[in-house]
Amino acid sequence: RAAAGCESEALRAALLRIADEEAQHAALAWETVAWALAQGGERMRVALQGRAEILADELRSGGSEQALDASSAAALAKLGRLSHARLAQTQRDAWFGIVEPMLALA
Repeated sequence: RAAAGCESEALRAALLRIADEEAQHAALAWETVAWALAQGGERMRVALQGRAEILADELRSGGSEQALDASSAAALAKLGRLSHARLAQTQRDAWFGIVEPMLALA
């Protein structure tokens, strides 16, 4: 999402490369979760569910980070920085659209 609004080709390419690397990190994280669940059994599953509920509640309630003024946000968006609102929405989309459904399978 940050790359989509970036006006600099070099920055956009860097953001896309970072996104690819982060996808690899996420895949490793899911492998780690699967391993932890296999090793820890029910106790680990309960702990994971408890922490997931806390994180979901935090995302539902929104953050306390201060939003930038409109002109600063617009200038930074051209450089690939998401506004506070877009970043928060991206985090919610990732959690509720990817993480929660994956955890339901665990």
